[in-house]
Amino acid sequence: MEAPANWSSEHREMFSKLDLEAQKFLMDRSQAMEAAHTQRSQEVAPFREVADKWSGYMQQAQTTPALAFDSLMGIEYRLRTGTPAQQMDVLREIISAYGIAPPQTDDGGNVIEPVRDERVDGLMNEIQQLRQQSHGDMQARQHAEMQRQQNTINDFMTAKNEDGTLAHPFFSDVEHEMTRLAQADHAAGKQPDIRDLYERACWSNPAVRAKLLEAEDRAKAEAARRKRNAGSSVSGAGSPRTEQPRDLKAALSEAYDQMVAA
Repeated sequence: MEAPANWSSEHREMFSKLDLEAQKFLMDRSQAMEAAHTQRSQEVAPFREVADKWSGYMQQAQTTPALAFDSLMGIEYRLRTGTPAQQMDVLREIISAYGIAPPQTDDGGNVIEPVRDERVDGLMNEIQQLRQQSHGDMQARQHAEMQRQQNTINDFMTAKNEDGTLAHPFFSDVEHEMTRLAQADHAAGKQPDIRDLYERACWSNPAVRAKLLEAEDRAKAEAARRKRNAGSSVSGAGSPRTEQPRDLKAALSEAYDQMVAA
């Protein structure tokens, strides 16, 4: 049984030295991880497509996909399940929120058609055209910016090391936390940086942090073993580990290698 081609040469060599049962276990585990990542990407694809479609307008309305969905479903639920009084309350809220002028009626309840002025109509049409043009230009700029951001995310998510392993293996685990941190940075007037968001999110996630620390311990043990095998003497036990590794980017890459080789 051969190790995957995208593993490092060192790991492939270690793999070849294992017995068949251990090799089968590692291959099953590696394939399960890849399948889970693919399945998750496929599951969220329809939601991302809808969110991308309305991203420009949602940014203009200063809302998020989650808030927009929750608001619309709340209105839908109240209109379908509420009492007549509750349904009227929803309609009043909509009229007030969107600035809809209720129709004028006479004493008999008949709608009074407003007197139309062609000059006013022409002016209003010109204003509407200018608004549409301005809105279209703004949407185009917003769409271009959203596309640029999405490309940055996709490149970051699929980036690989020289040995073919993912450079950011915990992206799917901390994606939601990265989004929350990015929103907090925007609220604080700070421009989010995707690498900084990833590192902060990884360290704030207990499960991922545990994997990083475990990988760090394994790396230290492996380094010590190599020194012993090379006949080098190791003096002292080394400085105690701080709560957060000095180089989180290296630790993330190292953690993934350790997971594959475990």
